[in-house]
Amino acid sequence: MLDCLIIGGGMIGLSTAYELAQLGVRVRVINCQRSQRSSSWAAAGVLPPPITRAKHDAMEQLRQTSHQLYPEWCDSLHRESGVDVEYNRCGGVYVARRPGELAALRAALDQWQQDGVQLEQVDADWLNEHEPALSKVRSAYWLPNEAVVHPPRLLEALTICLRQKGVTIESQTKFKKWILNGERVTGVETTDGAISAEQICVATGPWSQETVAGLGLDLPVEPRRGQMLMWQLEKPIIRGVVNEGPRYLLTRKDGCLLAGSTVEEVGFDDSNTAAGITDLTKFAVGLLPALLGSDPTKFWTGLRPFSRDGFPYLGRLPRWNNVTIATGHFRSGIHLAPATAQIVSRLMTGQSIDVNLAPFSPTRT
Repeated sequence: MLDCLIIGGGMIGLSTAYELAQLGVRVRVINCQRSQRSSSWAAAGVLPPPITRAKHDAMEQLRQTSHQLYPEWCDSLHRESGVDVEYNRCGGVYVARRPGELAALRAALDQWQQDGVQLEQVDADWLNEHEPALSKVRSAYWLPNEAVVHPPRLLEALTICLRQKGVTIESQTKFKKWILNGERVTGVETTDGAISAEQICVATGPWSQETVAGLGLDLPVEPRRGQMLMWQLEKPIIRGVVNEGPRYLLTRKDGCLLAGSTVEEVGFDDSNTAAGITDLTKFAVGLLPALLGSDPTKFWTGLRPFSRDGFPYLGRLPRWNNVTIATGHFRSGIHLAPATAQIVSRLMTGQSIDVNLAPFSPTRT
């Protein structure tokens, strides 16, 4: 019998498996063939700066912990796998071009200042020096602690590290149903037969509700589609992340410029749309006039796991206490992966944790 089984091979599932393998735990991952449609592969990898004064906000405490873990976590994965995950504390510029965006930015500024986020208002001269490709904006702020990572490379590094540690990742195996014995889950039935495990983690993102249905749990996680665009450029034309409201631009090391993203309530439809592509193209060209006349070279979508109160679901199930839930991270799954993996791996191995999980309870109402 396995020590631990992870159902779900996206960022949260693989990160948790990596933490468990570091502890010498026998772990296996079944991928369910869904990670290519999830936000793990589709995400741009923006890591917003943490809020340092959020002593009573459980979500921001989780984000701050993860942000602090990220540099060493990425270094370790790079050393072990040989894959550069392109972690870069590049900073981010937050801009406003229109009156409505200006009001929203000012409201965000007030909150940032209360929460202790390091920031600096910048003028046209600063923008001309640091981000000369940007069009004129009404107002701009520089947040130096914003960072980026390359999610597909991060997933590749995790996969290599796990295989080096002897972890089996079943990319063709699909979950079918739970195997129950009284008040305990003893394993799962899959398309490749039964798998027995002492501890099981559900990390199936927007499909988590259907995964846990057989345990009598109503887990209100819903998919939200995010469309993304990419331009393949000869060299980067912006240095850091450029944010305007919920949209952003960033450049990767190879010159690829990413524009994202939409947030759409369309069920499990993961197709791109003409309206989405047009809207994101207009946004990108409006901020970077150099793109005018240049069509995106690639576009894709991802399905994010949305929770109704904005908090992920983390913790054991009261009735089935050898089942741990880790899902519902919405747009923060990449950012929260290190801290989530640390918490979940400790829960699954019976270690103590110093995080109040009540706000993240899978059975909260």
